[in-house]
Amino acid sequence: MGWGSDLYGRTRSPDGNDFVAIAAGKMHSLALKSDGSIVGWGDKTWHRQARPPDGNDFVAIAAGKYHSLALRSNGSIVGWGDKLNMEKPILPGPETKEKAREAKEEVSEEVTEAVKVENASSLKSIKPLPKKIRLTVGDKISIDLVHIKPGTFIMGRDVGWGEKFLSRISSMFMVGKYPDDWPARKVKITKGFYIGKYKVTNAQFCKFLNTIDNPQDYLELKIFSGIEIKDGAYVPKPDCENGAINVVHWKGAVAFCDWISSQAGLTVRLPTEAEWEFTAYGPKGRPYPWGDERQENVVYYEDSATEYKKYPHPWSCAAVDAFPENVTPDGVVGMIGYMGEWCSDFYGIRYLKDDVIDPQGPTEEDLSDKSLNPFGEKYHVFRGRLSFSGPREFGDTGGSGIHGFRIVVVHPEDG
Repeated sequence: MGWGSDLYGRTRSPDGNDFVAIAAGKMHSLALKSDGSIVGWGDKTWHRQARPPDGNDFVAIAAGKYHSLALRSNGSIVGWGDKLNMEKPILPGPETKEKAREAKEEVSEEVTEAVKVENASSLKSIKPLPKKIRLTVGDKISIDLVHIKPGTFIMGRDVGWGEKFLSRISSMFMVGKYPDDWPARKVKITKGFYIGKYKVTNAQFCKFLNTIDNPQDYLELKIFSGIEIKDGAYVPKPDCENGAINVVHWKGAVAFCDWISSQAGLTVRLPTEAEWEFTAYGPKGRPYPWGDERQENVVYYEDSATEYKKYPHPWSCAAVDAFPENVTPDGVVGMIGYMGEWCSDFYGIRYLKDDVIDPQGPTEEDLSDKSLNPFGEKYHVFRGRLSFSGPREFGDTGGSGIHGFRIVVVHPEDG
């Protein structure tokens, strides 16, 4: 038997007299029965649940902080744990190890140096399309980009009538956060695109600000900002050059893209929400941008004590490449974190179910429908910030230290 705190949903062990082994983890515990089956109990905070796989041929068990393992009588291992990743085992069985090794080797073979691009002509001249490019605009700025191939994926999720009702009521009265990532639909991205490997940095954004008229219209400098004004010019604060710009308005992000377009003669814009999600989670809908498993060494979790001390708050000047583990299989870094990213789409409290081919989000005319936009104001989509409010956020201004962006470059012959 077991005992302990009942706080935060922790529960006592189940009754039983046929246990042959027990394993105690930080968040949950396990018991192995004499028939080879497993029972589990423990913390349900943050949706974590001890939900062992079905079976009665287990010979050993181990309980970890967020995940657990069970050894079967045939020598294979299964794993389970954090509900965010409950659907897939955290440890592949023997039959998948070879496939995993081959996939890793295939990705490794694609690692190449970025091809330098200065304008539309130089990009068109490169055959075949390179996986990585470095867009260099004179002596002003260089931005690394990664190519994302066309594909299809499931965007959004299915919700029941109860959540739909909650969405409508909550949005009408602006009470709490309502479900807004529905309905689920199969989305097709018909053309490839290049997306920024990193978020736009303070140094890059300062070069833009010091070139244009009325730069103050495009950001809001507060204590959280990595940028300041010295001698009449915008400059990064000390040691903040390579930190992501975090106080940019939506129109400032759009203006930066337009500025790069005019300098390079290329189509440069913000990603659509569909392109952003496709980049972050892939055609199969990875649970995390980097893959199937939660990573405790990525700074964006509450238990990353070491890294959190190094970068003690969301508004720090951590470089955009400070956490290389937070990278997609394509090589795009930092798709989720304390700071989110502007997308080009207008925001509605649900997806348009027929907007499935290269989705652009609702039009201004669509937003006149109060069931889609109950706010009156027209806002834009904001993605990638780890938040209790869900995967989608919205707004238009950025002054709280959480608003950044990355660019998309369109190749005229990409398809």
